[in-house]
Amino acid sequence: MMSAVVDVRLPDGGKLINLSNLKKNQIIKLELWATVFGKNTNNTDDALQSLIGSFTSTNVSGGATRGGLTASILGPFNAMASNVGASVDLDGDGDRDIGSKNASLPDGFFAVRSNTLNRAGKGVAGGRSYHIGDLQFTVSELLQTGTVAKGATEINFRPRAASTQGVWMEDGVCLIGNGGLSAGAPVVVKRVAATSPTSSGMAKSAAVFSSKPIDGLV
Repeated sequence: MMSAVVDVRLPDGGKLINLSNLKKNQIIKLELWATVFGKNTNNTDDALQSLIGSFTSTNVSGGATRGGLTASILGPFNAMASNVGASVDLDGDGDRDIGSKNASLPDGFFAVRSNTLNRAGKGVAGGRSYHIGDLQFTVSELLQTGTVAKGATEINFRPRAASTQGVWMEDGVCLIGNGGLSAGAPVVVKRVAATSPTSSGMAKSAAVFSSKPIDGLV
């Protein structure tokens, strides 16, 4: 089974942001990583050339925030046919996602492409990982504005549901992705009381009072 995963994460690899005093127009900065996994233990014969899909900010149990996503692409994956994607509400929750609902056409989707199969990524167990771009979520509205919001906002990648999801190489064999592209776990944004502790080492808790970067925030 072909295996490539697009992972949205905080700059330090974290997945959870607990925010107190979240402000309108606050920016949450995220990184986009793509990892190609082969079946053997030699990660020098895995490579990535292109991927295509969408990004959504989905509100769960009423959500924590509403806002808009914007993306940027890092070289060498910004070659011809790459695209930062269209700004559109894909899930009907009133905020701006990135991508398209029309899987039959590539128009509007977020797409990265290198001119060649790229083996220069970071070696990981069973594959190679690439920092393909960055994502920003700009808060436009706070939801459930009580002492503690019960809902959450999940930010994640969604592969294009089409026969061509990308081009990569596993175990020295060049493949055109068809069903082998998936998303990692979402980044979860929660609003918490200012005195609430983080729930785990992966959690990020911040009382935001300035425009300086704090735990992936600006």
